[in-house]
Amino acid sequence: METKPLTLIHMFRREVRFVVPLFQRPYVWAREENWEPLWQDVMAAWHLHGQAEAEAPHFLGAIVLDLVKGQTDTTEVRQVIDGQQRLTTLQLLLAAVRDVASELALPERNIKSLQRLTVNDDEMSSDPDDTFKVWPTNADRGAFRNALSAGSAAALASQYPQERPTIVQAYLYFAGTVRDWLLQFDPADREGAFDQLVSVLNHGLQVVVIDLGSRDNPQVIFESLNARGTPLRASDLVRNHLFHEAERQGLPVQDLYDRHWARFDDGYWREDVRQGRLVRPRLDAFLGHFLTMELVQEVPAHQLFLTFRRYVRDSGLPLTDLMARFGTFGDVYSTLDTGAGLAPSEQVFLRRLAALDTTVIMPVLLLVFGRDNAATRRDVLQVLESYLLRRMICRLTTKNYNRLMLDLLRQLRPGQQSADDVVLKFLAGQTVDSNYWPSDEDVRYAVGVLPLYKQLTRGRVRIVLDLANRQLQTASTEQIIHDLDRLTIEHLLPQAWEQHWPLAATGTASRAEESARRHGLLHTLGNLTLTTQRLNQSVSNGPWVAKRKEILERSALNINRTLPEEWDDRAIQTRGASLASVLCDALPRPAATVGAAEHREETEEVDDDPAVAPEIRSVAGRPGRRNVAKHILAVLQAHPVGVVLTVSQIANAASPEYPDADVSPGAVSQRLRAGNVSGVEATTNSAGSLAATLRRH
Repeated sequence: METKPLTLIHMFRREVRFVVPLFQRPYVWAREENWEPLWQDVMAAWHLHGQAEAEAPHFLGAIVLDLVKGQTDTTEVRQVIDGQQRLTTLQLLLAAVRDVASELALPERNIKSLQRLTVNDDEMSSDPDDTFKVWPTNADRGAFRNALSAGSAAALASQYPQERPTIVQAYLYFAGTVRDWLLQFDPADREGAFDQLVSVLNHGLQVVVIDLGSRDNPQVIFESLNARGTPLRASDLVRNHLFHEAERQGLPVQDLYDRHWARFDDGYWREDVRQGRLVRPRLDAFLGHFLTMELVQEVPAHQLFLTFRRYVRDSGLPLTDLMARFGTFGDVYSTLDTGAGLAPSEQVFLRRLAALDTTVIMPVLLLVFGRDNAATRRDVLQVLESYLLRRMICRLTTKNYNRLMLDLLRQLRPGQQSADDVVLKFLAGQTVDSNYWPSDEDVRYAVGVLPLYKQLTRGRVRIVLDLANRQLQTASTEQIIHDLDRLTIEHLLPQAWEQHWPLAATGTASRAEESARRHGLLHTLGNLTLTTQRLNQSVSNGPWVAKRKEILERSALNINRTLPEEWDDRAIQTRGASLASVLCDALPRPAATVGAAEHREETEEVDDDPAVAPEIRSVAGRPGRRNVAKHILAVLQAHPVGVVLTVSQIANAASPEYPDADVSPGAVSQRLRAGNVSGVEATTNSAGSLAATLRRH
């Protein structure tokens, strides 16, 4: 390869075309990160013009070019391997300065000088687009042509009265900035300032041009320059690799682009989406799910491109078939992401999945929606929804979902059995606590005892209550679909209950015990409902008669139709049990599932005293294959008395009960809150989180 520094006059003055391959990414430079710094560089060079410090041109970066072989025209053509963003931006800047100068009637000689840096004069060419010194990738050519040819910012802006491509925005930024800068000078000084600016643009800026030789591999150099620590995304590298390989194989590149990739150059695919702690373009997110589906392995975000390159090499598919497959599943992903064209039940499932905030299931959905019919998809979603929502309600861990979904993919990939049967049998056969499909007994316990309002996000509480509401829909009740985000979660027994909600007088329990019982019920599902708007605080905390009247007057939800005339602790428990049954019906679980209750080896005695608040009653009767209490005690006994361990530390430690350290943190929390683990005292750590220590004797 040959490396040489060039000023812009030496770069653009000759008859030359710098062509960006269609498989490179569109123009993505932005104002704050790129345009403003470039203009500041120009101004820095302008201020130093004519001084000793300005003898060396201002360096703008490197450009990598590859000579296009077999040229017959008089115009030299170079393919841009790296640096297309910089080249495109320089042309937009030069054109903007040229057009503003013409608008302000500045000297014609300087305008012509700028014109020679932006337009070729090849009389032998029959293609009008050959006049452009830089020719960007397909997605940007229309906007670039209009920007370079409009003649003024006003003329270009009129062509794009609403949404403007990034290239158009760049031209308008430079045109406005240059115009404001020139107008700050008095008319007598403006011509001199402009002369100096043109001199800087011609001679005061420099790029390093790397021309590749016949033995240099453009793709290897492109990847080396961009695969580590640069703004290029993994999907940009993937596109470049695919079409470079298509060129190498002599395939119809333009046709492949139009049929299989053009859709991915839409702005939708470049929008950033959040996946856990990661924020990356939607196309990169899809790329990760696609590779997981195809390879049945986890693909770290920083290895997307390298993994895809191996996939292309090892798949055995012809490149045209591979690109068609990628495009097909891209359409499937877009459908799943937007819900467009899906059945209402499928859209509801996807909204609930979004509230769960787990994306590890997406490769499974891609495979099923890309391969199976509507009836099979419906049954698969029903099984997945039951499994995921039951586990969420029961506060069971999600930490093993990655591995579980990979195992499920392995079962689904052969396609020899119907996908709904495979998914059902696979999930029904999970007996390890970390993957267990909760039973109806589990759900009733969680709904009746756990403070789900505190333990779940508001969005997840809404989808549970909405699920119950939809399940209560009958043929004789009108169907009203609410935007869940607009519904408010309301405590029927208010959190500030002391003034209008006296405790029941009993002779068997102390006031402290009755208060503990009530606080234990306060945040359970039986005491929660949905309303279309937040109730007035005075009504919300006031007597039940007024509160019930207000809810019934403004609500058409099924879960509010049967609110009783009296609301007390027993009513909360009754409603909780009713909602639990409704949820179990809405989330059917096959009777053949091997439940932990059938395998319970040993449990402690359960305190059935009705005077004890549900939150402090023993949870030993909750189905569990192994004894969580024994696990907690064993972990703490490995430390001196007085050492405080958090729930996470206890859950992630091994014991004879859980040698693989796969106990659910939710199960540990339940045990500790129950307060009946022999020899263990529940406490809080320095951060205020639930913890435990050995009890001192």
